[in-house]
Amino acid sequence: MKNNNQKILRLLAKREYQENKRRNRILIGTVAFAVWMIFCVFSLAIGKIQADHLLMVRNGGTKASTTLEDPSEEQYRKIQELAYIRSAGMETDFAATDAFLCTVLDKTAWENMQKPAYTDIHGEYPTKENEIMLPMRALKLLGVSKPKLGMVISVTMTDSEGEEHSGDFRLSGYYTEYVDPSMGKAYGYFSKTYLDQLDLSKVSRTLLIEQSGSVDGQTVEDRLYQDIPMRDDSQQFFGGTGLDLEAVTEVVGGYDIAVVMAVVILVAAWLLIYNVLHISYGKDIRRFGLLKTLGTTGRQIRSIAYRQIFKIAVLGCLWGSVAGIAFTLTGIPALLSRMYLHGLGRASAMIAFRPWMLAASVCFGMLVTFLGAAGVIRKIGKLSPVESIQYMEKVSVGRKSKRQSKDPLKAMAWRNLFRFRKRCVLTIVSLTLGICVALSAVVITKGTDMTNQIEAENHDFKIMTNISSGTISQYPTEETYFPENLIEKMTGLDGVETVAKVTGGYGKLQLDEKILDLRRETLEGNQIPEENAENREETAPKLYEFVAEQVSDTYLEELKVFNEEKDLGLDIDSVEAGTGAIMLHYNLFSRIEAQKGREDVGETFSTYTVQGEKTADMKFCGYLNFKEKGLPALDTTWNGPGIVYFLVSEKGMERMQLPVQTFVLEMDVNRSMEPMIRESVEKSVDSYNMQFVTGSSHGDYISDARTLMLVSKSELLSAARSYIAASRIIMYGLCLVLLFMGSMNYFHVIVTGYTVRQKEFSMMQSIGMTTPQLKNMTRMEGIFYGLIVGVLVLTVGSGVLGAVAVVMKSRVGYFRFVYPWRELIGVLLILGGLCVAIPEGVFRRMWKNREIERGF
Repeated sequence: MKNNNQKILRLLAKREYQENKRRNRILIGTVAFAVWMIFCVFSLAIGKIQADHLLMVRNGGTKASTTLEDPSEEQYRKIQELAYIRSAGMETDFAATDAFLCTVLDKTAWENMQKPAYTDIHGEYPTKENEIMLPMRALKLLGVSKPKLGMVISVTMTDSEGEEHSGDFRLSGYYTEYVDPSMGKAYGYFSKTYLDQLDLSKVSRTLLIEQSGSVDGQTVEDRLYQDIPMRDDSQQFFGGTGLDLEAVTEVVGGYDIAVVMAVVILVAAWLLIYNVLHISYGKDIRRFGLLKTLGTTGRQIRSIAYRQIFKIAVLGCLWGSVAGIAFTLTGIPALLSRMYLHGLGRASAMIAFRPWMLAASVCFGMLVTFLGAAGVIRKIGKLSPVESIQYMEKVSVGRKSKRQSKDPLKAMAWRNLFRFRKRCVLTIVSLTLGICVALSAVVITKGTDMTNQIEAENHDFKIMTNISSGTISQYPTEETYFPENLIEKMTGLDGVETVAKVTGGYGKLQLDEKILDLRRETLEGNQIPEENAENREETAPKLYEFVAEQVSDTYLEELKVFNEEKDLGLDIDSVEAGTGAIMLHYNLFSRIEAQKGREDVGETFSTYTVQGEKTADMKFCGYLNFKEKGLPALDTTWNGPGIVYFLVSEKGMERMQLPVQTFVLEMDVNRSMEPMIRESVEKSVDSYNMQFVTGSSHGDYISDARTLMLVSKSELLSAARSYIAASRIIMYGLCLVLLFMGSMNYFHVIVTGYTVRQKEFSMMQSIGMTTPQLKNMTRMEGIFYGLIVGVLVLTVGSGVLGAVAVVMKSRVGYFRFVYPWRELIGVLLILGGLCVAIPEGVFRRMWKNREIERGF
């Protein structure tokens, strides 16, 4: 008859579990901590990345990172079918008003590209002919501060063909957008029905493209040019790095580093559980061996062991989930709920509860627990009864020393590490990994801090003129737009340490010059009619304004090296000699056009003063894209597609004979005196600007382009303070959790290891070892642990930090590597203290409870 042993197996498993209550509590705590740690670490990291992604979307006003101008329907269809493109939507600009641009979006462009960049969205996108959707910025300019859905908005617009249209529209929706007003007008959305009834033959259509998160801007451009035939030579893609990839790069340096760090964290969690299981189940092998002598089969023993493991895993995952949920719903919101994303909304992305992450953490905890126990349980099943009973004695036998040590306790402590090689190695690896990952996170956090970005990109004070070449003809030609006496007044303040100026001049050139062939259509459409143009002779040349910026010889040397590396075809020697000029532009030319533009290098063009008097003949030295990756840093005045912008040397400015203007003034000051200097500079700028304020000015919007704009680094930092604080809390919290994980691993190894070694300690005392000697031996074991980990962190860890710094510097331009000496010293001191205190504490507890005397 078949025996039903299930009841007996359940009873044995229950008794075995009760016999090892303390060990099981440690195991449950270990699994719970691993689940809690994985859930919290990955939730915070993902939240930080999503928050940065949201910040970029709102700052840019769209999720699209790549665009194509004036696409055909065939191109639109093919792009949507590409595997590396998530979505593509059409934007059509057809008119403009004084307050906003008139735009129509298709469903994909609105839902996937624009809507995620806005908040406080009320109503729906327009679908009827007489409906309109506006941002709060545009509504305020129209005099509407408290909009209501359905209210009538009177709009007067000028379409792309120059015709004026007026009408009343019903407000179908309104929203809040976050794009810097200085970047241009806001967008007002109309229905496709309204656009169709206008029947315009000329509109500006842009395909908004969102690529896969792992594809950078250069790669997506290359692939799109390969897969999509261009309509003509002028059509081009403007490829930008996907916002997902950019956010990950800002936080951890890229997907590759993120994967490595994630794997290291998971490995450390696995080592934590595996170490404790492997050590604690070691002494159970002997008891299971006794069961074998009574006839218990290997399969039945494995069943008993797995029943215990299942209960431990379930309880551990349950408590870890409860702790994780409590921390996510209470602790994190308490820290971050009042913080804002650099003024672009609340930090909700960083405090969101993610059930899928909790489920993944629980699954990982269960899997690792069973896999960690599987090795020991398989060993139990394979050992014979005699081998099982003698297992502990075999492990406890130390190696004989070839020579007598002067310090027997130190030698014994050192040999103990090698006796338990596997346990020692795994513990050291776990501690080292935790510390290295934590220090790497510190390096990345410090290096990519928004404070560094502001510090790198901004001087303490930056004052720039608002005038551009497009507005120069509106004012007296002999006027100085940044008076020298005002510059001397501000730079002469006590505490000003360094001063830098961007200088240049405004002039004109003939619109039919060969060097403008690639841009003529755009420039002609952008040209402002000259006063008294009707009195000008028909044979007189048409002139167009340009701006010439004077760059230093040092910058030209850097540009020469960059030109050779990138093979840009620039004639730097002529610029240095003062006979030539380089035309700067912002992604204006397609690849085919850029190649054709090289044919213009060496062409001669004439320059004129703003009054139209010829001054010099200059040599064209090539086109330079301001967005070229790796271009030496260059401060410029206003630039754009309708502005012709030249770079010249000091000799070139003299040759052009243009009145020299100061475009930008930059000052670095003594930090202790910065508040006082800022107050003085603000008063000087405000006093200067007040002479241009008119009664028609709208609040902060001053229409006169001769005004100055002040940018203060301290104000930028103040505006970003909340987000910077949130980022630091998140990242340093991750570092602490990782360090705590390594410490917990060591603590659990020591606790379970000493529990296993109770009989060994009793035997040592029985042959004459005193209690102080036993304490010294265990203390030295801890010191050796700390020394080995410390040496590995200082050597291997420093190499890891150096590699991280090199990768981050190549990917984040403003990254600043600072070796974390303070954090490293603090970690090593804490590590040394723990490596002594934990063995001491555990030993004291065992001695107090007389566990050593009892042995097994």
